[in-house]
Amino acid sequence: MPQTSIAAEDFGVMPGIDNYTALQNAIDTCADLGAELVLPNGILNISQGIVSTRTNFFIRGRGATVIRTTDPAVTALRLGPGLVGTPLLDPAGYISNLSIQGPSARPTTNSAGLVLNGVRGLDIHNVKSTNFTFGFDLQNNCFRTTFHKVQTEFGSTQVGLLLRGQDAGLWGSGSDLVFINCWLYGERAGVWIHRDGGGYHFYGGQLGMGYNLIADNDAWGCMVIGMDYFDNSKIGVVGNIDVIGIDFEGYHHGWGIRGYGRAIFKSSNCSFLGTSATHMAMGIIKVSPAENGQWGFESYNIDGQFSQTQLAQFSGQGSHMSLYDVIPGFGYRAYANGVQVGIGESLSSQSKLDYGLVAGRTGRYPYIGAGRMRFRKIDAATPQISFDHGLTYSSFPVVRTGTVAPTMNANYIGEEYIDTVTRTAYKAVGTGGGAADWKQITN
Repeated sequence: MPQTSIAAEDFGVMPGIDNYTALQNAIDTCADLGAELVLPNGILNISQGIVSTRTNFFIRGRGATVIRTTDPAVTALRLGPGLVGTPLLDPAGYISNLSIQGPSARPTTNSAGLVLNGVRGLDIHNVKSTNFTFGFDLQNNCFRTTFHKVQTEFGSTQVGLLLRGQDAGLWGSGSDLVFINCWLYGERAGVWIHRDGGGYHFYGGQLGMGYNLIADNDAWGCMVIGMDYFDNSKIGVVGNIDVIGIDFEGYHHGWGIRGYGRAIFKSSNCSFLGTSATHMAMGIIKVSPAENGQWGFESYNIDGQFSQTQLAQFSGQGSHMSLYDVIPGFGYRAYANGVQVGIGESLSSQSKLDYGLVAGRTGRYPYIGAGRMRFRKIDAATPQISFDHGLTYSSFPVVRTGTVAPTMNANYIGEEYIDTVTRTAYKAVGTGGGAADWKQITN
């Protein structure tokens, strides 16, 4: 923690003027001193972007602090030294309690509110970024950095958070990145994750996209995984993404999750909510090519209106691709292209995949399954099996045994019984009639 705090006003920073030179000097000087820079309330205009190659920053707003660029092509803050001369455990610090604004919504200039360039272990707390191409852009290994209560507004950015991969001589965004109660929205994606990265952990908050879209875009989603934003032909592996307690909400004309290539992804206690009946979300997840990815969904809730008839779509999967689907939760108001989805139906059954494991409940009947197969019991003695993802079930051929001919009631027609002494086989032709329920099998 810094030992001293310095007011930005001491460097001439104040509302109502161009603060580029004064703010650049203030950030660099305080970083060199290891001091906290305290910014004043009000709108602090800058005509050029701030670029600082230091390694530790302690920057705090006073709650109503706004750093605003006057050029839509300008990145407001670019902090960090990149790869050159940076020990792995350099101190970083924090940035807190301020807003960063561009002059107009959703520019396509590749501008960003905040770029972290090789800053490790930084804490970003209560920071809002609006009116840039990217709200937040991480590159060159910003590992151990934590985002807490950061936000991009509906309709203000193309991508709320960009996590870059290792490409063109650059390191990726870094691993062990943690995002806590962040609300990230973008026209194309709330979060966009490039290939060749991983170690991303999201806890609580909301993701959304497509606020201003008027037609479906199959390539975009609240979270896009595995494809380079700048070159869509670059698709690759992403590892270890944890998504816990996130609401995928307020997304229009796109997917909750849109994946490209192999990924290791696990979600738990998330909601996917199609909240608009006129600008519907497309579905929950689409991955193409799925390759040998591993996708896990546990204890989720799905509700609302979706435009696709199949809410989970996978194509181009490899022989080791898996979908793990535990405790699914389609609500009473979940509709796929106007047709109500069955209560308790799973993403696995929606996907029609031949791979993966599922455990859930349809109505009062719990079931487990692997691939296309489902197994359930509708009462204490009536097991059933399905080979079409649970669309139809038939009685499971359980064989009962005894040392005499059967005299008890059969549980269901078609049940089989073997007298192990005489080696005689019987099949039930009725129920409730005792010995009359059984007919000897003669061939």
